[in-house]
Amino acid sequence: MHRPTKHLRALLPFILLLAPLPAAAQAVMFRAARIYTMEQDSLVTSTPALAVQAGRIVAVGDSASVARVLGQRGLRYSVDRRFAANVIFPGFVEAHTHFQMYGMFAATPYVGYGSRPAPDGTLQPGVPTLAGVVSTLQAELAQHPGRPVFGYGTDPIYWNGSRLTASELNQVSSTVPVMVQLASGHIVVCNDTMLGLARNHDPALWNQLVASGRWCS
Repeated sequence: MHRPTKHLRALLPFILLLAPLPAAAQAVMFRAARIYTMEQDSLVTSTPALAVQAGRIVAVGDSASVARVLGQRGLRYSVDRRFAANVIFPGFVEAHTHFQMYGMFAATPYVGYGSRPAPDGTLQPGVPTLAGVVSTLQAELAQHPGRPVFGYGTDPIYWNGSRLTASELNQVSSTVPVMVQLASGHIVVCNDTMLGLARNHDPALWNQLVASGRWCS
């Protein structure tokens, strides 16, 4: 009996093209050394994993629980181990906000114009006036007598031309060092006591700073 073996072989490439391909993964499970979700008790250290579908995080936890969630949703997934030795902060985007400074300043008086959330979730009220900045710092000194006062967040653009200077901070104290870092993070304002400490610490550098015009009174 004649067997069309030659013809079948010729058609084989076309048959393979028509055959269904394995279904592509619908999600990716990323493995990590640790995962922090920025929520209370959010550290995941036991086989940490998170799943992403279409650019969105759909599950975080140990790999078994993440796989279970994907299975319940009927999602096929692949495993990506590129971050297996790293720490992952799901959904946390650092947009040049100096996040570490936010934590460092959490225990200091906030004197910014608008209200803002504190690291513990409470609301730090804004201080919209120059007089309010002075009174806030005075209250801080009254609570901790003799301790240097440091405030942050002031932004003079809201004060219609008024500026925070050593003169205002001298109203807080003429004997205790007082310093305020403006919202930009690149400018500080000090009272005379603080300026005196800086001058006495390094007179040569102080004279160079004054001569360069990189300070104002």
